[in-house]
Amino acid sequence: MLTRIQRTGMAWYVQVARRILGTACGLALAIGLSGCGGGTSTEVVEDAGPSLSDSPLTAAVWVQIEDQEKYAPENLRRLRQEDPDLKSAAKWKEFYQDIVKPGFEREVMGKLRLATTK
Repeated sequence: MLTRIQRTGMAWYVQVARRILGTACGLALAIGLSGCGGGTSTEVVEDAGPSLSDSPLTAAVWVQIEDQEKYAPENLRRLRQEDPDLKSAAKWKEFYQDIVKPGFEREVMGKLRLATTK
């Protein structure tokens, strides 16, 4: 027979496993819904706005980009290197706390939550 501490510990592991499984399923669903393997498209998109390939990457351009790839570590590193206003640690920390984190929560995590609840 298990003691109460052992049961609580096991329940914690089960909760963690469920959260990991839920996140993995949500990511798989989001990737599947994004159209990874579809047909060809000949539609021309005009005035799609700025992209990550535009040079140089500044905070003003980064904020306008709608692609979730802007949150990738390599793109954030590039932003910090190329924008003269973000080179100091204090300015970068302020930008990250005020812009990057809330945007990531809203744009990436919010969509994942919606995908897992459907």
